[in-house]
Amino acid sequence: SWAFPAAAMIIWLMYLAGKHFFKWPQWRHWAHDPRKRELLILFFWVVLHNLVYLLLLPIPGTASRYGAVNYVILWIGIAAGFSSLARISFRRWVVGLFLFVIAVANSLYWNRVYDANIEHMLDARIAAANYVRENFSDDELCAAFDVGSLRYYSDRPLVEVAALMNPDGADKFFQGGADDYLVEHGVTCLVLPGRTGQASEGILDFASIMGLTDSPLFEMELVKVFEIDHDRWLLGYLPTVNYQASVTIYRLNPK
Repeated sequence: SWAFPAAAMIIWLMYLAGKHFFKWPQWRHWAHDPRKRELLILFFWVVLHNLVYLLLLPIPGTASRYGAVNYVILWIGIAAGFSSLARISFRRWVVGLFLFVIAVANSLYWNRVYDANIEHMLDARIAAANYVRENFSDDELCAAFDVGSLRYYSDRPLVEVAALMNPDGADKFFQGGADDYLVEHGVTCLVLPGRTGQASEGILDFASIMGLTDSPLFEMELVKVFEIDHDRWLLGYLPTVNYQASVTIYRLNPK
């Protein structure tokens, strides 16, 4: 497979670049070079930008969608790096063609990933939201981990358990008490990414992490599972690790 040698080459090039990049004399030279100073300022801004997301996001695993500006800055860095090599006319054409090929291949790959992500959004997340709207009465209150599409398409109030809009929920997510939190809010249905107890659904089992599967307060009754073809899910999941294979609806039955 080409993946391993390609990854090894990238790691080796990053190692060589890192050895050169983190030399203090080099930084002093860049600081006094007007052409490099802007890129140096951009580098510090990118580091600060990502540290803010790393430290302030309520829970881990949500930075990729909010850190999309990194992708733009990555290509600025690639273009700047290649341009610094292209001081000879012939080399400039070679470097430009190489950069173009990388950009096209990258765009084609991520287009396929994005198509798979959209398919999952339509056939799993939005489909689950439509099911909740059509099959649960207005006096039933649902809770959800990923509330965006569910809140919009179900057209009903939700209790959010991902701690994105209600940071206090982070304590419940990590330290236990999520079942008390749901009962206190009168939740009768729960919409989660992935089926609990299924290793093929992704790296996270949200119900188990929150201690809901063995709660003394209620039992989780499986109502409906929405998913797409497993290979299509993997195509969108592996590069991003952003969502589980399915969206699962549970009814919470008091014990």
